[in-house]
Amino acid sequence: MYDLKFYVTKFDVSDKIKALMLKKKSFRYNGSDTPCYINDFVFGLLPNGHAKVWLYGCNYVYIDEFAPFKIMRQDYEGRTVERLKNVGTQDVALKREKQANDLGYSLFPIPWDKVNKVYARDNYLVYSINDYNDQGELINPRVEPVKPEPPKVSYRCWDDKPPAPDRPIKLNKSSPQYALQRLLWNYSPDLIGQIPASDSTLNDAWNEATRKGLDEDHTQTWVLARLVALSDYPLDKLYKELKVTEKGQKSIKQYVDEMCL
Repeated sequence: MYDLKFYVTKFDVSDKIKALMLKKKSFRYNGSDTPCYINDFVFGLLPNGHAKVWLYGCNYVYIDEFAPFKIMRQDYEGRTVERLKNVGTQDVALKREKQANDLGYSLFPIPWDKVNKVYARDNYLVYSINDYNDQGELINPRVEPVKPEPPKVSYRCWDDKPPAPDRPIKLNKSSPQYALQRLLWNYSPDLIGQIPASDSTLNDAWNEATRKGLDEDHTQTWVLARLVALSDYPLDKLYKELKVTEKGQKSIKQYVDEMCL
């Protein structure tokens, strides 16, 4: 937007690149191998008109940097530089430049050390086309990043809570657990919204109440108490949102006190 031009990038897809694109690969997801292909082109456009060309699929593969094949005054749909200026594109650039200057930053000339480099997340594997042979097979594998052990989850007032399943569960829509969950989403969303893995957590609390031999009414009361204890949710707010009877309020308070001894 600073120095508007239309750059054209042109490059040949070599036999080596074609072989890599057609090679079936896989990546690990949720403990199993998932098939994938590296066949999407990604372009990193630089201010000087050059383009860094990548392949993406299972991971990123850098191919090369290409100078512009040609420079045009309009794109293939007939839009000219002047037209883009007239619709406000240039005004936006000038406004952003002034905002940056007021903060003590300079946008132009563009800081080359910032744009001419690769930024990648730690869990991304970044390769070069030279890491593959002519058959599209990886010959220079990277060392898989070591993932730190996740912090142990603790549950307020529920030391023996079963761990959350690796794959989220979905409550049966005909179950009383699901009916209670929908009630909470409709009338007490601030409570259910802060419960981690609410489906499995609510189900665990329900099963706990069942093991205690509670009837359905007291089971619902027990589950509500569990959710309140987990989140330290204000009891008065819950009573008002769900229009809990005085008897129900006493039961919930009693259960919460029992859980958080």
